[in-house]
Amino acid sequence: MVQYSEYDDDIWTDGCGSLSKRIHKRQKEITTGKEYCILNPLYEGTIFEEIITDLGGTRARVMIKEEKTAYSVHSDVTSRCHIALETNPDAYFIFPKDQIVCHIPADGCTYMVDTTRAHTFVNCGPERIHLVFNATSI
Repeated sequence: MVQYSEYDDDIWTDGCGSLSKRIHKRQKEITTGKEYCILNPLYEGTIFEEIITDLGGTRARVMIKEEKTAYSVHSDVTSRCHIALETNPDAYFIFPKDQIVCHIPADGCTYMVDTTRAHTFVNCGPERIHLVFNATSI
């Protein structure tokens, strides 16, 4: 996790995975990810802090997708910003109902992806790494 919540017991991992009706040990229900707004000390003074601050990012995390793996088809609660840190030409978002397949290049640009629509991600090549976050300023 690049950002964490005041309710987290482990600032490095508690925000990972699905937030679907997550209740932390302190009995605070977290459903939107907006609570993940505290920058992890490791990222202070880095380009990650600058990007997240400029775009009003919350629940920022570095997501690694191992080679030759895929997610099941799902929908997220919010759209997500993606910045490819490392990728390969065989890494694709797939929106099956819309029959859309797209690739996010590692070109330094921020891509807003409507992950509220049913989608999956398939990595047919080597490991892929993205900075992913919810953004309020896009």
